Amino acid sequence: MNILSSLYTTTPVSRMSRSLVSMFLLGIFGSLPALAGTHLNAEKNLSYSNRSAKEALSKELAAKEFLAKEALNFASIDSYAQSVPQHIATQSISKLTAYLTKPALNDIEKARAIARWITSNIAYDFEAASSEKYRPSDNADSVFQNRRALESGFANLFVRMMHIASVETFAVNGLKKGFNFAPGDASTLKRHTWNAFRTGGKWYLVDLPVYKEVETDGSYKLAYADAFFCIQPEQMVFTNFPDDKRWQLLSEPITKEQFLTSVQCFGAYHGYLITPISHRDYEIFSKPRSVTLSFDAPMALQLGARVYAEKGAKEQHASIKTLRTGRTFTVHIKFPAEGAYKLEITATELIRERGTSEVVGCSIKTVAEYNVNIGDKQPRSMANISK
Repeated sequence: MNILSSLYTTTPVSRMSRSLVSMFLLGIFGSLPALAGTHLNAEKNLSYSNRSAKEALSKELAAKEFLAKEALNFASIDSYAQSVPQHIATQSISKLTAYLTKPALNDIEKARAIARWITSNIAYDFEAASSEKYRPSDNADSVFQNRRALESGFANLFVRMMHIASVETFAVNGLKKGFNFAPGDASTLKRHTWNAFRTGGKWYLVDLPVYKEVETDGSYKLAYADAFFCIQPEQMVFTNFPDDKRWQLLSEPITKEQFLTSVQCFGAYHGYLITPISHRDYEIFSKPRSVTLSFDAPMALQLGARVYAEKGAKEQHASIKTLRTGRTFTVHIKFPAEGAYKLEITATELIRERGTSEVVGCSIKTVAEYNVNIGDKQPRSMANISK
C-alpha cells in the first residue's frame, strides 16, 4: 500500500464542517516579498495589487493542522475532481476549471481540486525524460490536449488553471533530489519546476508530478506524492531548492551547500510530516559511540532506527532506545564499535481495524538516512557544488 496515499484516512467531514474549521485556523507561512525575475513575471500574470484588504481578509488562513490532514482531509474534493464528466474534461481549460472549482469553499480547496485532476489525468512523460532529443511542449494548452508532460508542463497547467480561478500562482524553477541523488554531489541533482500560490496573504507550495513507486518484487506503479500538496517550507527545503532563495519561504534561507549536505529524506518522511530538530546534516561525526537524534513527529507515529556497516550490508547489533515528549521524539543509538555506518531512521504506524481500536498490523517505512562516523574523525565539508 502506498503510505502517502493511505496516511491520515479519516472520515470525511461535511462542507459545513470544513467551512467552520477553515474560518478559525491561523496560517503558518510568511508573506513573500515582492519578487523580481522573468520566471516570476509570467506573461499572463494577474494583477493582485489592487485587491482590497477586506477581500484578502475574507480568505481563510489555513493552519498546520489543516494542511497536515489531521483536522481535515480532502476525500470529497478528490472524489469530485476524479469524476469529471468526459465532455467537460475535454472541452476547454476554462470550462474544466470552472467545473472543478464550483463547490470549493476557499482557495485551498480550489487548488486541491485542480491539483487532483491534473495528477489523475496528466501522465508523466518518462520517455521524454530519458531522451536527449525529444522535449514535449510545456505550454498549458499542449499539456491539456496531449495529456502528457514533464515537470514544467505540470506546473504551467496548474498556473493557468489557478489564474482562471483567480488565485495568484507562479511556477518555481530550481533543483530537486531525485532517486539517484548522492548526498553532497550537485551533479546528481535534477532540474525541476513546482508551484507556489497565495491566499489570505500566505504562500503555499505544491509539487505535482507523479513518480514511479517501486514494489518489493521490482515492479512499479505510478503514484502521486500527496504530501507535496501545500507542503510546509521547512520540509520542502530538504528535497527542493529554488533558484531564487526567496521561494524557500523561510525566515533564514539555506545555502546550496546546506541543501546538498542535508539529511537524505525519502517519500514517507514528508508523508509522515517529520522534521529533524537536532541533526539536519547527512554526515554525523561523533567521538563517543553514542548518538542522540531528535525529531518533531505526529503523536501517532513511532520512530526507530536500523544500523548497517555499509549500504546493503547485514544489519548491525546496536543498542537503540526511543523516548517521546509531546511531539518531540528522541532516538538514542549506541554503535557497536568505531567506524563508518549507515543509519536509517524508521517510522512505524499502527494499522487498526476500521471503526475500532484493535491493532491488526503495522507499516514500517525508512524515512531518512544518515552517514555516521564514530571515532576520532574531524567534521569536513562533503559538498561538491561546482558541477
